[in-house]
Amino acid sequence: MRVLLILAFTILSSCVSIMDSDLLVQSTSVPKEFIIKDSLVFNGFKFIKGQDVWIKNGSIHALGENLKSESNVTVINGAGKTLMPGLIDMHTHLFSAGAPPWRTTMGDAERTLSANLAVGVTSVLDMAAPLGDVSSWNNETDIQLPRFAYAGTIFNVEGGHPSYMIEASIFWPLSKVFKSLLISEISSLVDAKQHIDEHKKAGVSFIKIVFDEIPLGSPMIDDDLLAGIVKYAKEQGLKTVAHIGTEQDILAGVKAKLDLFVHGVYRSNFSEKALKALKESGIPVVPTAVVWDQLAKFYDNSVVFNDMELFVLDSEIAKAYANRPTELKLDDAVLAWFEAVKRHKKTKFDVIDAMYQYGIPLFVGSDSPNIGNVSGASVHKELSLWQANTSIPVAEILAAATGNSGQWLENYLGWKVGQIKVGYDADLLLINGDLSKDVSLSKNISAVWIFGQAVSTSWY
Repeated sequence: MRVLLILAFTILSSCVSIMDSDLLVQSTSVPKEFIIKDSLVFNGFKFIKGQDVWIKNGSIHALGENLKSESNVTVINGAGKTLMPGLIDMHTHLFSAGAPPWRTTMGDAERTLSANLAVGVTSVLDMAAPLGDVSSWNNETDIQLPRFAYAGTIFNVEGGHPSYMIEASIFWPLSKVFKSLLISEISSLVDAKQHIDEHKKAGVSFIKIVFDEIPLGSPMIDDDLLAGIVKYAKEQGLKTVAHIGTEQDILAGVKAKLDLFVHGVYRSNFSEKALKALKESGIPVVPTAVVWDQLAKFYDNSVVFNDMELFVLDSEIAKAYANRPTELKLDDAVLAWFEAVKRHKKTKFDVIDAMYQYGIPLFVGSDSPNIGNVSGASVHKELSLWQANTSIPVAEILAAATGNSGQWLENYLGWKVGQIKVGYDADLLLINGDLSKDVSLSKNISAVWIFGQAVSTSWY
């Protein structure tokens, strides 16, 4: 019914485009038994030279040096290449399109998932989508798509983010429909409990709460309501994740005992007192630096898409970015928010670095697709941004996108991902070159497998 409503409004208003639904993966093979020989292996935590990895029945069967097998097992030469686990994006939006605000476009979950898979992202967490649509979604393609978990609709008070962004980019009354599909607006704990019950019945894996001001001065959930939502969700067996923006937001989230911050501190400084409180809480952080960088570039009209991003982008969306209106009309609160994002462009990386030095768990996420932020490709850009702007070693950057986040997902959802280890799913990414020297080589993909199935795409 919700999809039909959207389509009806789309037809009547003629103001919303439909995303190109051509998949970016042509096929995925049936699982085969094969060995990748003599590659540099990143196992999810560290690099090991000269390793063989044996895949059987869609999972890792064995690994070591000079593995012996029967003659009918296919051998792939991994010399001069790096083999690593499939990448994990801890913050995506399957039903978004990533179009600029002057081109309202409906996203397509299957295309978005195929885009991630084509560039080696094999597991994703969806952070906002129509509740009924995701709970009843089935893979109707002929290919294996990345596994995903989802939060359903976003929890916030009336007028809180992303209300303004929806209203600014979509004409009324269609904006009202989109808001109802993406936001659970709550006014009390009783109200929140009803929404949590609905989400649990729909099969969500976690509850997402927005605790940030976009634009500045917009309404926010108060601390008591935040704590009540977290407590009730835990009683229902659901983890809570939160979009935050400042040190104050993180401290409130720590006090409320949230489970995961799905953005980092991007528009404030972060004190040593806050670092200590966050460290003691054990709550991991998904910084999503790439989305704030891309939004700042969008604001300055300096977005330039690389080859991987252009491969992923819907052609009409790419044209829309190239045909920017001569003047963007933004109100003062939005301008102030953009200026805060720009002002802390370097600070957010200093915060990431400080969190790493304090031993705070860090996971990679992209918040894609978003404005200027492209599915799958933005995960690779996030890795490169960390290398260019922090002191975090390459192995630790990659672990944030594989082993570390994979362990969190395994402990909660039972997924066997993020590691090259016997018994784990054979989600693999083969890279041309020595990734231990330069994480930006992650874009030089030689092959991708998911559940041991070879991925065929025109990207490589």
